[in-house]
Formats: sequence, structure tokens, C-alpha cells
Amino acid sequence: MAKLNAFPEKDTLCFIGFTTSSNQNDVKRAYELGAKSFISKPGTLVEMMNLLQTLSRYWFKFNRFYKEV
Repeated sequence: MAKLNAFPEKDTLCFIGFTTSSNQNDVKRAYELGAKSFISKPGTLVEMMNLLQTLSRYWFKFNRFYKEV
């Protein structure tokens, strides 16, 4: 993420950390670098499928993007 911050286009992106880590230092660093969310990967396949369904519903059903006219 630190390398991406050098690009002016970064302001149009939404950074979401998706990792096996739940270390608070990693979470803090991700937010300092511009992450909008930090998600720790679940431990089982069933939990992963539930997370992916939840994220899909959020991003494609409930979230509204601003479109400049």
C-alpha cells in the first residue's frame, strides 16, 4: 500500500486489507497507509463463504457509489 500512495489515482481507490493477521500493529499501519477497512480472514471454509456473501451483498446491493455528472 505504501507504494500505491505515490500515485495520484489512489484517491479514487478503496483500500481494504484482507489478511490472516489480526495484530493491532498491522491494523494500525494499514489505516495509516489509507486502508478503509481491515478484514482478518476467517479460519474455516464455511466462515470464508459467509464473509464473501456478506461482502458481496454490501458492495453490490447496499453500497452506493458517488458518480460525478
